[in-house]
Amino acid sequence: MMLKAMLLVLGWYTVWTESRMLSLLCAVLHPLMFILHLVGTTFICIYGVEESSALTDELMDVFLALVYKWDEDPRASRILKQIMEYVGCCGADGGGDFIDVHKPIPTECREPISGNEWGNGCHQQLALLAWALDSYSCRNWCSHVCYGCSFYLRLPRI
Repeated sequence: MMLKAMLLVLGWYTVWTESRMLSLLCAVLHPLMFILHLVGTTFICIYGVEESSALTDELMDVFLALVYKWDEDPRASRILKQIMEYVGCCGADGGGDFIDVHKPIPTECREPISGNEWGNGCHQQLALLAWALDSYSCRNWCSHVCYGCSFYLRLPRI
C-alpha cells in the first residue's frame, strides 16, 4: 500500500513538473505495481486468509497475550477492549479464554442490545475481516488501469 501511495505521489509530481525522465520511470513502475498487486491478490485468493494457519496462529498468540495481560497492563486491556467492542468478538477464541485464566468476562465481550456473548474469538473474526477486505483489491485493479490510461494519454504531450 505504501509503494502504491509513493507511486501516485511520484506520478503527480511527474505531471506537475512535466519531466520526461520521470514520466518514463512512472510508465515502467506503474505496470510493475499492477502486476505485483495482481500476483498478491491472486495468491491471497488461492490460499485464502481466513484459513491461513500462519495468520490465525499468529493472531491467536497476540490475542492470548492481551488476555493474559488484561489486569496488569492498562494499554493491553484498552487495545483488547476496543477490538472486542468494534469488531464484535471475545478474547482470542471466545469467552473461555478469560475463564481459563480466572478473569471475569468483560462487558465488551457482549452484544450491546441482547447482552449475549459474541460467538467468535477475535482471531477468527479478524481473519474474516481480512478476507472481506480482499474484495477491495478488485477496485484497486480498476484504479491502476484508470490511472495508467490517464497517464498514457498525458505522456505524448510532454
